[in-house]
Amino acid sequence: MTYDPRSNLTAGEAYLVADYPATRTVLATRAPAAAHVDDPASDPAEVQLLREFRLSGVLLLPVVSGPYTWGLAEAYREGPNHFRDEDVAYARLFAAQLGSLLVQL
Repeated sequence: MTYDPRSNLTAGEAYLVADYPATRTVLATRAPAAAHVDDPASDPAEVQLLREFRLSGVLLLPVVSGPYTWGLAEAYREGPNHFRDEDVAYARLFAAQLGSLLVQL
């Protein structure tokens, strides 16, 4: 599900995981990652998508519970700032809670 008050993102749009190395790594390692348009070390595929959406950064988080990886949560950012350690910590907590809820379903 996608929520964007500016309607830059199309709800229900699908992308191939194989086309996004950073996403593959997050799902495989179960560790969060970020990409920013101003960071030359960022995944070029993620940067291209950010530019298309007129956004500056994305935080990629695995949604996990126990041994199960349920999927990926993404948080987007506008503006020059990168995600801070506090942003990542809060988002990891959210993703962990989401994974726990999915197990209960």
